[in-house]
Amino acid sequence: MFKKDCIQYECVITPPEMNDNINSVMLKQAQTFLLNKCTSFGFIKQIFKIKTKSEGLINIEGSIIYKVWIDVLVCNPEIGDEIECEVTDNDDRIGKPIMKNHPLLVVIFSENEHEIGEKLVGIITDKRIDKTNNMINLLVDIKDN
Repeated sequence: MFKKDCIQYECVITPPEMNDNINSVMLKQAQTFLLNKCTSFGFIKQIFKIKTKSEGLINIEGSIIYKVWIDVLVCNPEIGDEIECEVTDNDDRIGKPIMKNHPLLVVIFSENEHEIGEKLVGIITDKRIDKTNNMINLLVDIKDN
């Protein structure tokens, strides 16, 4: 479920951070704020490099704001995508099987009972990015035969 993508990130460089190697400062900041976290882009697993950056704009505090385009490895499944699931647990609160495979938490909707370890294929019907818990919550509809 991970794919390479290019995302845009707004980077604020303060006067003490300004030096000859501004790209490394930007990359370190992006790693601090994005790496292994859920963002509006999905779950960022890896940051490869800064692809390009805008001209900097100086704000009133004297910091420079850049728009930075970064190549990343991201997990961000979409509604309507087909997904393979392996049942890892049953959620007694909702009476449904689930798959926990970080960063995904999948609730499986099916007409049949399913055992832990069973592999299923379904369609994503709903998605919510949980930035607090760094998880992507999915509802998946299994077409039982």
